[in-house]
Amino acid sequence: MKRHQDILDKLDKEKHLKVLELCEILNVSAVTIRKDLKLLEQKGLLHRTHGGASLENPYINERNDLDK
Repeated sequence: MKRHQDILDKLDKEKHLKVLELCEILNVSAVTIRKDLKLLEQKGLLHRTHGGASLENPYINERNDLDK
C-alpha cells in the first residue's frame, strides 16, 4: 500500500513521527494512521510509541540506561 510505504520512507528520514504529523501529511484520520502503524509494527517494520512511531525500539534504550 502506498500510504504504508510513505510512512516508512518518512520514518527513515525522521527516525520518529507523531500520529498527528502523519495525519496532516497523508490527509487521513488518526484512526487510519494508528491502524497503519499497528499493521507495520506487526510486520516488524517499526515500533509504535506513545503518540507516534519510531524505527528504534524505545524500550531497549530505557533498559540500557537502567543498567548503567
